[in-house]
Amino acid sequence: MASSRSTEATKNSNEAESESRILQIDEPDELPAATLTGWRLHTVQFCLLFGLMLSVMDGSVVSTALVTIGNYFNDFRRIQWVVLSYLLAYLAFTLILPRISDIIGRKWAVITSLVILTAASIGCGCSQTLEQLIAFRALQGIGGSGLYSLALIVIIDITPDKKIPLISGLLGVVFTVASVLAPMIGGGIRTHSTWRWVFWFNVPCGGFATILMLLACPTIHTPGTITWRQLDVLGCALYLAASVLAILALQEAGEGTFDWDSAAFIVCIIVAGLAFCALVAWIALLSRKKRSIAPLFPTRILGRRAILATILTSTLNGYVFYTVLIELPERFQIVNHKTPRTAGIYLLAMSGASAIGSGLGGFLASKYYGAFFTLNGACGFVLLGAGLLSTIGFNPSIPGKLFGYEVLIGFGFGIIFSTSVMIVKMHSRPKDSASAQGLVAQSRVLGGNIGLAIATVILNQHLVSDMQGTLSDSQIDDLRHSLTATRTLDPHAVEAVRASFADAFHSQMEVSMYIAAAALVAGLCTWQRYSSNT
Repeated sequence: MASSRSTEATKNSNEAESESRILQIDEPDELPAATLTGWRLHTVQFCLLFGLMLSVMDGSVVSTALVTIGNYFNDFRRIQWVVLSYLLAYLAFTLILPRISDIIGRKWAVITSLVILTAASIGCGCSQTLEQLIAFRALQGIGGSGLYSLALIVIIDITPDKKIPLISGLLGVVFTVASVLAPMIGGGIRTHSTWRWVFWFNVPCGGFATILMLLACPTIHTPGTITWRQLDVLGCALYLAASVLAILALQEAGEGTFDWDSAAFIVCIIVAGLAFCALVAWIALLSRKKRSIAPLFPTRILGRRAILATILTSTLNGYVFYTVLIELPERFQIVNHKTPRTAGIYLLAMSGASAIGSGLGGFLASKYYGAFFTLNGACGFVLLGAGLLSTIGFNPSIPGKLFGYEVLIGFGFGIIFSTSVMIVKMHSRPKDSASAQGLVAQSRVLGGNIGLAIATVILNQHLVSDMQGTLSDSQIDDLRHSLTATRTLDPHAVEAVRASFADAFHSQMEVSMYIAAAALVAGLCTWQRYSSNT
């Protein structure tokens, strides 16, 4: 009996030593990123929030200057590429740059993104041709995507846990307020100065943030650090093809550049689909066991139901938010005869509600099962707001209740933004946190780009069907490329275009309502009996 006990004790001791050795081997990968304190913490947080504001604003600040830029270059048919090139580059690199930050470090990844955005802004402002402007806007989008995704990752890493609810709320406030205010700020710059200052405005701002980051930000420990040789180059290429080609094809077909049955459209969709399937298979292969190449993101992240459901919820709500953000001001301008600046002011109700929702969401999500109930309550607000917006008919005056509908969507999206950050923080391992936050950030932008592409398709289908017999084919084609073509139409035709746009907006909001309903269903899947961060 004593011999048996001795053998058992020796066995347990060996197992404990073995387990200890395993823990010692795995420990470096599981260490959380170092948090900052004092003035360094507050300065770096400010820089990250400031960079996030610049990246979000650059997506739409130019929208109110497109007519002026089109007149300057005498080219309205390609003027939308000034916006589209930024958004496509923004989408393409939102997931890639966080992975590169695992190689060069968070600090230098943020600084590199600031330098790219600042340098590209100089190039945009100095452009002498539209082609140059479009190319520099794409570079701006690369820098902006880094500032967007890295802000969500780094600010969570460096902030003490007890302050995460507050900082996640501030992230949401900056994102939503910058999204809404950008067109109004761009309109103000265009009214009082040249369109070039819409881009040059970034130069002192970017330079200021870069200097602060160099002075205040120390080297930040990065869990799961990889080398350049481990970078998943094939995964990055497949992701670029899958994300960009599909959005590009939908956008160009919607505007009439591609025919729906054209070889260009079909090839883009097929290549994007094949690239997506290959990306899924490739990442699954790399994640199966340790290899010399680190996958773009580990599949174990998607194995956590709460994170997967949050990614899907962010994608669908991104669709709704960006559709309302872009299409509602256009409705104010076309249907209600408002100036771009006034249309931007009329979005302040959504902006203020988003700010309040973002601040409230982080606090509520930190309480026990609060993340689940907070997220789904917010999805309900977005669903209700989108459904009510679809009831707005063709009316030259703006009904006061419309601003109440704005508040519902803004309040809901603000809560969703900050709550999503909290859910990912609670349910991801330290070494997976960057990839998980990057996936959520990318999903929001992906949903927004899909929403804008489908909204364009809906609008142009209405214009083609409603304007037959009222406008010539060439006039309809001009309208599909730019709504500024209404300036050349007679009053009767303008009235018909206004009615068609109001009908298209109704259809866009109906689709958004169904998307918001799907987001609510996805949100219900975030339920967890116990919170976990392992």
